[in-house]
Amino acid sequence: MADIREKQETAPTQEELETLKQRYAEICREYQRNQIDTASLQTEIIKGVRQGESIYKLFLTAVKAIAVMSNSQVIYEQVSKDVPIVYGVGLAEHEPLENEIGEVQRRLGLLTRAVENETDSENRGRLEAAVKAHQQRIRYLQGLEEERKKQEAQEAQQKG
Repeated sequence: MADIREKQETAPTQEELETLKQRYAEICREYQRNQIDTASLQTEIIKGVRQGESIYKLFLTAVKAIAVMSNSQVIYEQVSKDVPIVYGVGLAEHEPLENEIGEVQRRLGLLTRAVENETDSENRGRLEAAVKAHQQRIRYLQGLEEERKKQEAQEAQQKG
């Protein structure tokens, strides 16, 4: 017959109980913050719909609310990176494309200022290469926007 040993359970120490209480309190505070943040995002979505906000902005706000509710920012980070690429670059939709151009221009401004302030020639060279890459990216995105406008004008002519 197998040797059965009973596991003896010991009561948690006062220190362990205090640690558990603190952890529970932290979890409750985080849950409450997430509830408040989610309610705020829901209000933002409702106001945005009523004010005719962009569907892309509303969508990203909804994804952010999901991220807060699930306590995981991964979905928001991934979707906010994918939307400009898929809908802007891939599908050449105006607003995500315009937003992507604006974001690249913002980064270009930061890089340009960094080049101006950089004294190390090696670092300056890397920054200048990044500036050129951003300038090329802006030209590419603007070309997509121009192509989108031409396509839109052709479709309007065909309908009219």
